[in-house]
Amino acid sequence: MNTSATKITEQDLHNNPLFYKNLISESLDCIILATEEGVVDFATSSISTILGFTPNEIIGKTVFDFVHPDDQLLASTTFMDEVQMDPRVKFISIRLRNKNNQYTWCLVRGHNMLNNQYVGKMVIYFSDDSLRKAAEDALVEKEKKLRMQATILNNVTDLIVTTDMNRMITSWNKVIERLSGITEEEAIGRRFREVIDADYFPFTHDQVAEIVFKEGIWKGEVSFTGSDKEKKYLLHTISLLRDEHGVAIGLLGVGKDITERKKAEASLQKSELFYRNLISNSLDGIIMTNAEGVITYSGPSVTHVSGFKPENLLGRYVLEFVHPDDKDQAKKAFAEEASREDRGNYFEFRILNAQGNWIWMSLRAHNLLNDPVFKSMVIYFSDITERRKLSQQLIDQEIQKQKLLTEATITGQEKERQQIGKELHDNINQHLTTARLYLEVANEKATGEMQELIRLSLKNISGMIKEIRTLSQSLVPPTLGDIGLVESIQELCDSLKRAHTFSIDFVSRHFEESAVTENMKLMLFRIIQEQINNIIRHSHATEVHIKLQSDAESVILFIQDNGTGFDQEKTRKGMGLNNIASRAVLLGGKADIKAEPGQGCILTIELPLSDGRRKNDIKL
Repeated sequence: MNTSATKITEQDLHNNPLFYKNLISESLDCIILATEEGVVDFATSSISTILGFTPNEIIGKTVFDFVHPDDQLLASTTFMDEVQMDPRVKFISIRLRNKNNQYTWCLVRGHNMLNNQYVGKMVIYFSDDSLRKAAEDALVEKEKKLRMQATILNNVTDLIVTTDMNRMITSWNKVIERLSGITEEEAIGRRFREVIDADYFPFTHDQVAEIVFKEGIWKGEVSFTGSDKEKKYLLHTISLLRDEHGVAIGLLGVGKDITERKKAEASLQKSELFYRNLISNSLDGIIMTNAEGVITYSGPSVTHVSGFKPENLLGRYVLEFVHPDDKDQAKKAFAEEASREDRGNYFEFRILNAQGNWIWMSLRAHNLLNDPVFKSMVIYFSDITERRKLSQQLIDQEIQKQKLLTEATITGQEKERQQIGKELHDNINQHLTTARLYLEVANEKATGEMQELIRLSLKNISGMIKEIRTLSQSLVPPTLGDIGLVESIQELCDSLKRAHTFSIDFVSRHFEESAVTENMKLMLFRIIQEQINNIIRHSHATEVHIKLQSDAESVILFIQDNGTGFDQEKTRKGMGLNNIASRAVLLGGKADIKAEPGQGCILTIELPLSDGRRKNDIKL
């Protein structure tokens, strides 16, 4: 095989403008070409990802048709400055209307290439800026929470600095520490201008501060010399930091490192090939593979995302970078995408970076194997690790909140049961007993019809005393603390046999009660009570079977009846079943119900012993 000829063919492919044109059309950031009046002439397909429009839906309209009314002045002024080659700012953050008539914050940059022989248009780059705006707004509210603020400052990818009203530094996150080489300990307590010699061109440091104090916010580009002696560029926002009463207490600076973008801009101005420079400056990683998954091309932006140099990836199998637990799913997704033509799909997998760490990536695979230019699978990917962490934290917090609410509810219910049961037993029953004694005395002296009435009254009061005693015992089962869970359940079953016509049996042959906490015993007893009540009210069962067993890890409770059952798809869970599920979840367990019309119902409760030992009992 002539390897020299193959290399020449690949070189021709990479030098072919179609190669870069096709790549940029699939970029996840959007690029628009417009006339000097702002009329859209071209848009990349990634506008669908950001705003939902197809390129054809916006061509012929002006770029200002999509700008929020409150941002029109800023957008038009910045656009005209760029047209006149007199830009005052390079980037602006404005709201753009999407296809759902909602507004999305976007980071926008205009580039005058009207005189460029290859382009001849105004070039507008923009990407979704919603996350940065959300972080900026959230920081003001969370300033008073020092611990949460420290977590945010150390995990966001943006540079964040806060000062007091005298511009003395009060916080200094890891990003500015890395860029400047100045530690948090060295920075806090000093004036900002003494720590970093920042250039706010065309403004001075004092002019920027004056704008912030007067208007509440300043946005623009900032540059300074970093720890590596190279100039760093930031897209920076400085705003007033206010307390809960709206009083200004300091300044908040949020900066996005755009050093690489600035380098890309300089390279673009010198380049002869428009699309080569656009693809080189993509913020997402781009690779190409053959049908077997062997990497044949790696874009420069791969380094920003994964840490690998492009040349170190060529010839390697793309799936070797996928986490073992995700590899089967990734292999299946790649095979499915390879079997289709010209269809892009998004996936989320853990990918190995150059530092040997697993990071979450959002990947988009695009089958261009039959494209005459590419003849490859094109894969775009970006780091979503922090987004995944934040999502999981929110889920964990919500779960913990629900468990606390459930625990508080059940605790309140048990206290209320005890109070009602005690009142019935100690107060009302005593009064009824006294009334019965009086009637017994009266019965001895009465005769005839009066004696018969007294006798009926005695019978009714005795029945009431018995019913109240039974109700009191169900509300406050005294046997749990005296004879244990197993005997208490057996006593409950015996009482049910006497009061109802259905047969009920209880088996606990493989249950080790000593391994179960008092809290779990009470929960199991209440679950049995609740399900028996459900059976009595709804199932019309003639047989009920209760089985309690345990092993080294968990306790399992089965309750089965031969009643009417129900359709689980059509029947909503009632309060009883919801109470059962809530009690199980509170102890880290789960409740499973299987039922069919005419086939009865089977309730299975599984509670982990480890969780039961670790949790403190609910104080009743």
